[in-house]
This record gives sequence, structure tokens and C-alpha cells, in this order.
Amino acid sequence: MISVVGNINVLSEMLDTDIPSRTLWQMIFSLIVMTAIFINHFLISHSQYQNMRRIMISQILLGILILFRCYQIILNILSTGFSILMLEVTVGMLAIIPTLNVIICTECRGDGYKIK
Repeated sequence: MISVVGNINVLSEMLDTDIPSRTLWQMIFSLIVMTAIFINHFLISHSQYQNMRRIMISQILLGILILFRCYQIILNILSTGFSILMLEVTVGMLAIIPTLNVIICTECRGDGYKIK
């Protein structure tokens, strides 16, 4: 949820400033993927039984997000060069990936944690 709210906050700030459209579309795509992961996580958690299809969807969405973040990092390095701001943006983009990875791993082993 923090990542979804953070993406919405950054997106709203980007709409108020003169940001290149490529960056704006990247932020919109990131927001859509993060929202899909967020909703799918609650659908998995709400279910009494483990649903392998939803778990696979979460894993695929996480893979897409990781690839997209790598693409963004490479694009940022090539277009802006190395700077403190670029480093801050890169660390910010990578910060959510380990958290999402823990959530996905917990979902895969969700049957052991559910009370029946």
C-alpha cells in the first residue's frame, strides 16, 4: 500500500510540473502494476484455500516490475549520466523489490500460515 500511495503522490507531483511524457508513462505503468500486485495480494490472503493461479499472477507481475525497474535504471543512467539525484532515484526504484519478493514468497507458502 505504501508503494501504491507513493506512486500516486509522485504521479500527482509530476502532473503539476513539466515532466517528459516518457517519464509520466513509466510512472503510470508502474502504478498500474503495483496496484495489480496489491489487489491480487488481498485476493490471495482473503481466500481460505491456496490459489496457485493467483500466486503465479503475483510472481509474473513481480517479474514484470523487476524488468521494468531495470529498464528504468538503465534509461536513467544513459540519459542523465551519474549524479546524486540519479542515484537517489535508482535506490528508490529498487527499494520496493525486496519487500514485494517477501510478500510473494509468503503467498507461495500461504497454506502453512492459514488457520483452518
